Amino acid sequence: MNAVVFKDGASIAGTIFGATGPDSGVINADGNIIDFVGLEPITVAGTTTLTVTVTSTPEDLTLEVVGGTLRVDGSSIENITTNLSVESVTINFGTGDDSLTIGDVTGFDLDKLAVNGGDGTDTISINRTDAGYREQGQIGSRYS
Repeated sequence: MNAVVFKDGASIAGTIFGATGPDSGVINADGNIIDFVGLEPITVAGTTTLTVTVTSTPEDLTLEVVGGTLRVDGSSIENITTNLSVESVTINFGTGDDSLTIGDVTGFDLDKLAVNGGDGTDTISINRTDAGYREQGQIGSRYS
């Protein structure tokens, strides 16, 4: 397995991930640019912000806590994991009909999540019924 790993203890204020394909993309870690092809998964420990921007093709993303880390996974992007103490997570949808499914995010504060809709019909589904969360409907680009 080829992987991109930012070690815990690294001081990274912001990490921006831009998908260009299912195993390729661009990572901007505090202005340090990494173009990659054929690497999976991506682990970013120690960052304070994580931004994931998807391509123009329709994307189905999942946000969930797995093994004590927060994971963003998608139909055409790399699996991205980060620490639960991340201060903010931003997901930028592209021009296709994109979706985000929020699974079990126990340990992650959803107030830290921002989702910016793109063109097309974008959908957020919350698959948990505790704490008053219920499945939601569609969002539009008015939420950008």
